Amino acid sequence: MNLPPLHENMELVWSAFAFYSGFSFIVFGINSLIAYKNRRVQGSKEFLLVVTGLALYSFGSFFEIVSRNEKWILFWDDFQFIGRDITIIGISFLILRLTFVYRLSLIFFILLFPISNEFVIWSGYKSELIRKNIQFLANTSWKVLTYDFGPWMKFSVSYYLLIQTIVITILIWKFLTFNGFKRAQMFMLLIGILFPFLGGLMTVTGLFPFINPHLDVFPITGCITSLVWAYGIFYFKMMDLIPVARDKVFNLIQDGILILDKNNLILDYNEASVALFLNRLNFTGVTLKEIYPELDYLIEKYKLKEIDSIPDLRLFMNGELRYYEVILKNFSNRSTPSDFWILTLRNITERKLGEVRAIEEKNFLNMILDSTRVLFLALDREGRILRFNKACENAFGYRFKEVHGHTFWEIFVEPRKREFVKKKYFKMIRSNFIPKAQEQWISKFKERKVILWENREIKDDHSNTNYIISAGADLTDVYNAENEIANLKSANEEITKKIR
Repeated sequence: MNLPPLHENMELVWSAFAFYSGFSFIVFGINSLIAYKNRRVQGSKEFLLVVTGLALYSFGSFFEIVSRNEKWILFWDDFQFIGRDITIIGISFLILRLTFVYRLSLIFFILLFPISNEFVIWSGYKSELIRKNIQFLANTSWKVLTYDFGPWMKFSVSYYLLIQTIVITILIWKFLTFNGFKRAQMFMLLIGILFPFLGGLMTVTGLFPFINPHLDVFPITGCITSLVWAYGIFYFKMMDLIPVARDKVFNLIQDGILILDKNNLILDYNEASVALFLNRLNFTGVTLKEIYPELDYLIEKYKLKEIDSIPDLRLFMNGELRYYEVILKNFSNRSTPSDFWILTLRNITERKLGEVRAIEEKNFLNMILDSTRVLFLALDREGRILRFNKACENAFGYRFKEVHGHTFWEIFVEPRKREFVKKKYFKMIRSNFIPKAQEQWISKFKERKVILWENREIKDDHSNTNYIISAGADLTDVYNAENEIANLKSANEEITKKIR
């Protein structure tokens, strides 16, 4: 096993280049302390794992630079692999935390290679798998370890660079396609992971445009990463679930929502808006005027108070006509508006079509009711007139507008009987329903009308009567004829008696 050569002296000699690793180690230590103190913050545990790995790497890098003993230099170079593997695991868990895809199989896959890597390195089995052609250069301010990569080292480096390349590609794609808070999250992650990736790439390729061609810049780039992510996690709260949940809810809302500035520049939008405007929102810096000039014009008129409300939109989507209610609200609830506005486009197609169908059905029903000679009357539980068809208008001389909303007894019942009829109606509503009744109603021209009403009640879910629907027949002529016949019979009987 590759154990530290404790029986030998490290032969420590200070080098100015060790400052970078030492300074990075201090920064990582401070970040570790901050992460531990704020361990309740979302993402802090994963960040603590990352900075712990970076701290171990910097620690090993520092002693590799200041050591002159070749065995110790090799040991500290191996020690840095521990830090690198822990860092990779921490970054992986941090991304999993952000994407909420913790799965046992995925965690096993993440841990498999780092553990295998540590086993190969520290087992001491065939050291040529790790390094070949080991040399120590003495022409620099520290004893530089150089070597050619062995097969396992080549595979390990290629694996890590490939994984980081895939992650960076995904983050760039997510950054370009996401919006709002999630875009900021992707940006923070991308900036953080980009620096160590470039540092590792420069180390592998030997391309150092500054400082010293043999210096490992990974601690420096890792230092930048830790500062960026510390700011993102503990100040910007980029791992906080609440903004993520809000962003998720924002995109689950079926209404199209756009955030506008004072010039109607679209600052943010949800996924429903993308579909609404046929994917014309999939780029930044677009104004509402560019994607919907008519709506932009109406909004400007509304802001200037030239119109009281914005009319509904009619949009053709996938060959279908859809209606959208337009709601514009200012961010500020004060009398002085802010520069930012919330534009909501609510799909009211079903409601609109329902209204159209209701109007058509109402017109059809009115046509039927107005074409019949049967008197049709609809009353609510208070006795107020809700429907009054054409036959009723002809029979009583009132137009529907004249009687609508009034109780029937205050219009059609003579004053001395109104209280009696009112009590009788309420009694019928409560319990004693009368399916058929013959009543005398007074017309507009003070004519008595004898009406035979057939009543139907409409009840609610609690069996309470809400409406009375009455169909009536005007028996006035029959009643008058019967009275005339009765009068004639009476007169005939009187005449007959006198003759006898």
